[in-house]
Amino acid sequence: MIKIEFHNDREPALDETTLNQLQTNMENAVNQAVVYASTETECGTFFGKKLYRKCFKVNGNVSSVQTGISNMEDLVNLMVTVKHAEGPWRTIPWTYNSNSFDSNYAGGAYLDATGSWVNFQAGSGLTNTSRFIVIMEYTKESL
Repeated sequence: MIKIEFHNDREPALDETTLNQLQTNMENAVNQAVVYASTETECGTFFGKKLYRKCFKVNGNVSSVQTGISNMEDLVNLMVTVKHAEGPWRTIPWTYNSNSFDSNYAGGAYLDATGSWVNFQAGSGLTNTSRFIVIMEYTKESL
């Protein structure tokens, strides 16, 4: 990474090569932060530890998804959206329906104790799901 150095309170002289490298470094940093992929991607830090993101797009009505993640330390974020076979998308958890709680449309997701599986729980109204989108952000144990 290029660092701009100031000398005796003067403005630095930036040449074209330095400016181009600075721009490339900024673009790379921004692009890395917004990657959503099925492969494990470093996406930032969490309390000084590297933060990783991994995404899953699963077609069909499933009860769980294997993560393939090893050495997970902290699950920072677990986001799930589901597409009902009839069309509407819902975020998980889903607890609202017509001004009252309706357990038929309640749904949730959780990560098992080993970090190996994301499991889905849903009432009968969400069991006809055609697609799941899962986004996980996590840290890993130091080896």
